[in-house]
Amino acid sequence: MAFRKSFPAAAWLGRMASRPTRRVCACVFVLAFIWAAVTFVHLRRSKAQAQKLIQALESLDVGGSSNADVQRISKEFSQYEVASEDRYGVHEVNFEIAETSVVRHVVHSGAILHAGIGTQDGKVVAVGVMFERQVSGGKLAAIISEAREQSGACQNPYCVGNPIGKRFVFSRLDMRATPEQKRRAFDLNLNWLIRFNGEAGICDLSPPAWEEWKLQHPGDIPLLRSTYQCP
Repeated sequence: MAFRKSFPAAAWLGRMASRPTRRVCACVFVLAFIWAAVTFVHLRRSKAQAQKLIQALESLDVGGSSNADVQRISKEFSQYEVASEDRYGVHEVNFEIAETSVVRHVVHSGAILHAGIGTQDGKVVAVGVMFERQVSGGKLAAIISEAREQSGACQNPYCVGNPIGKRFVFSRLDMRATPEQKRRAFDLNLNWLIRFNGEAGICDLSPPAWEEWKLQHPGDIPLLRSTYQCP
């Protein structure tokens, strides 16, 4: 009888003890929701800003655009500007857009966009972009280099390729490149800047460059497909 009388009190005490636990769980859930929302907003903004930066770089006229054009871009994307430097008489302004360290800890396949503008004697002489994505085997990259004139083996206005087996696709342009060629070269798939998972291929980072690589080197298509596991 004593046990039956004490049982309701024991149950009441158990319910009281569980209330703090429920409150803690509710607080954890709310905090997790807020963190996820902030992360989502940050990633979406990173992608939007990266897209705007790419468009700004594409709009530059190598050999024609001036320091004023560079200063306009530098002002618009000042929060992403990193250390500038002078090399071989060329002044370089550099930018980086990536996840915050907290986001990168969760987005285990993180990505980063590097971009740079080179000026000399008041004129833009070079534009460079490197879009990197972390994958299980290391890093993949799509690289764009625009200069006043081509160097090395490439003598055409727009060349795509690199030694097969390297983990990047390299697009080179010079002042003769057409607007359509520039559009294809700068058309990066920036969805991979903010994706939480998935294994990207070179063809995923820059689909137009991948297609151009096959078009410019038709004899290498079987080896390209087997090496990079891309269609």
